[in-house]
Amino acid sequence: MRIEWKPEYSVGIKLIDEQHQNFFRIVNNIFGLVEGKQESHDNLKKAIFDLSDYALYHLTTEEEYFEKFDYPDSIHHKEIHDLFRKKMMVYVQAIQNDVHSDKNLVVEVVGFAGNWLADHILRMDKKYTETFRLHGLI
Repeated sequence: MRIEWKPEYSVGIKLIDEQHQNFFRIVNNIFGLVEGKQESHDNLKKAIFDLSDYALYHLTTEEEYFEKFDYPDSIHHKEIHDLFRKKMMVYVQAIQNDVHSDKNLVVEVVGFAGNWLADHILRMDKKYTETFRLHGLI
């Protein structure tokens, strides 16, 4: 299921919003591969690895700002990120071991990642907006 960027997902910080939008774009591109007739096992694998890499890059970006700005809820927020990382590593391992290109597994992975991000933005990321802005990140 594709996931659309909505105004309520904006945290009001340009860099973070751009990263969130890119994450959504990657998720939707993978759904496009699954729906298309030209997908290949290697393309799907690479797309999932790219999604995982980008997610880790984005989470690291947030965490660097948590540390730089001494964000008060950073420990809890990082724990939530770590749970996501662990789940994605399980998925990446499953995709890596999948020799038959199970589209259902790919759909499960991108569905999880897209839904997690949308929920995470609304529940967690909105909380750091004020701290980031106080330190001049807009």
